Amino acid sequence: NYPDVELTITGGEHYVRTQSMVGSIAKETLSRVIATSCILGVNGISAGSGITTSLHQEREINNMMLQNCHGKHIVAAHPNKIGRSHCFITCPIQDIDILVTLSTANAEELRKIQDCGVQVIFADA
Repeated sequence: NYPDVELTITGGEHYVRTQSMVGSIAKETLSRVIATSCILGVNGISAGSGITTSLHQEREINNMMLQNCHGKHIVAAHPNKIGRSHCFITCPIQDIDILVTLSTANAEELRKIQDCGVQVIFADA
């Protein structure tokens, strides 16, 4: 219910475990979008590995979303995702502008992420 927000649903194959849309239909839709901001949910985020996922198809979608965004790159991550790494790298940590998480996340890893230039915002503050 925000008149200034335009929401585009990609369609595609629904990957149940991560509740994401993947596949050729999703990629086709995203190839035609230039976004002013990108908000990603992730499987893992760390200073050393950056943004990672356990599914190659999801990595492709996330990467395309970031590449087609001409504004802020924002990651929303549950505290249990902070400091975790998975098989497929979406992007290095330096490609992220803002990380939104909870104050219960690993403080040492958050400090490392901030040292890489990422602004950390606590959603419960």
